Amino acid sequence: MNVSNIEIIRKIGAGMKGTTFLIKNKGKDYAMKIQHVLEKDRTRDFSNELWREIDLYDYIGRMKLKNRCFFTQLHHYDFINDCGHKQEREWEVDTNSSFGKELAELDKSPWCLRLFLDYHGDSTLATYMKSHRLAIKQKYSMLLQLCKIIMLLYEGGYMHKDLHENNIMVAPTTKKYFTLMGKKVPYYGIQLVAIDYGNVIHEKFGIPYQKMSRHFVENKYMYLMTEILYGGDCVIRSFIMNYEKMIADCLKKKRGLPWEVDGNYLHKGLKRLFIDYPDFIEKYKETYLRVFPKARELFDYVESQIRTSNKYIFPMIINRENDLYFVFVLNRLEMRFALEHPKEYKKIMRWCSEPEFILPKKDVANLLEMNTPNKFVRFLLSKI
Repeated sequence: MNVSNIEIIRKIGAGMKGTTFLIKNKGKDYAMKIQHVLEKDRTRDFSNELWREIDLYDYIGRMKLKNRCFFTQLHHYDFINDCGHKQEREWEVDTNSSFGKELAELDKSPWCLRLFLDYHGDSTLATYMKSHRLAIKQKYSMLLQLCKIIMLLYEGGYMHKDLHENNIMVAPTTKKYFTLMGKKVPYYGIQLVAIDYGNVIHEKFGIPYQKMSRHFVENKYMYLMTEILYGGDCVIRSFIMNYEKMIADCLKKKRGLPWEVDGNYLHKGLKRLFIDYPDFIEKYKETYLRVFPKARELFDYVESQIRTSNKYIFPMIINRENDLYFVFVLNRLEMRFALEHPKEYKKIMRWCSEPEFILPKKDVANLLEMNTPNKFVRFLLSKI
């Protein structure tokens, strides 16, 4: 790709390190991401997130065309000196923190990296959900597309690790079907595309240089469940729970988001779930311990300590045997509580509104009892 005569049309958006612009090159639209780098960053090294990201682009480029459409493709990259780029940031950073010092060092560097990527429009899954009403079949198709993205990366040994609604683009498509686990799934006019691969992990990158959990090394297949249904940044979980509406409701009321009001909101909320709602825990713990029996011993330990310990739950269980399975159980208890007691969930998690699940209650309850990625996907396929 010759980039000597590109035309910058407008800024699409900016993160903490880079800014993305819509550009034209030979009459075609592309996205150009530019960010400051250090001179030493030009040397290919997996200790640097830039090269881990480029490595994933290489993998995507080798995919079959029918699978490549779920990802953004890299057409060209280069390092330029005296680039003159000024990085604007929406969020302030503590200049005395290690991250703040890292950004300050980057801002002073004359070197920049430019990535020339596919342009997929400006509509993220977050913005799309705020402005569109979806039919139930479209919701299941979109969930299956998200599963397809996660599983395609897994086939190459990769995990995205930052797959949330703002890292998923939504574009119209005239294509009819994609294939997942041997079944044809309709697009229903909507194509999802994963972007932003800066946090990608792969065993070949080496443990010291990426946020690789030991669980990823020990059992990649089960670690897939953390991408599919765990954590606030997990796109499938937040899509099902309609997190974006909850965030928008807080912004409308000009109230802080839970993590802005209290950085420990999740830890406090989960501890309150055990202490203030013991009948709920007693009612459902066996349901999910049957799904993940390896969590039983650690679950019993937490129950015995939770009322007397001054620790939150995660510090109590981290790095203990089968802690990942315990987290799976805890995650499902939290989602089931939100499903059945939305008013109380809003209160203990410090949201501004109650969660409004996008799927029927019965289907969500069934999904919470799926204990492998394949079972999870097969259930969704049964709804198409």
